[in-house]
Amino acid sequence: MLQTVEAIVDAHGVVRLLEEVHVSVPTRAILTLLESPVEPLASPEHGSAAALLKFLEENPLPEAIRRTPEAIDAGIEEERNAWD
Repeated sequence: MLQTVEAIVDAHGVVRLLEEVHVSVPTRAILTLLESPVEPLASPEHGSAAALLKFLEENPLPEAIRRTPEAIDAGIEEERNAWD
């Protein structure tokens, strides 16, 4: 099973995972370094529902791609029926 986990690598090469990872045996991993610098966490709530809600409030979807609740329900129903 593939799993993606956010991490920070410091200047000494030490990797700090930002999420919990549970493995039952030693597991190989591939680390991809991103070009953007690490921004300090805005609050200790990183990874919480409150942090997600704050992010969504500060970064709303553009009007052009917002869907109505009815359109979302129709899409869900279409996917449910695709299995039949």
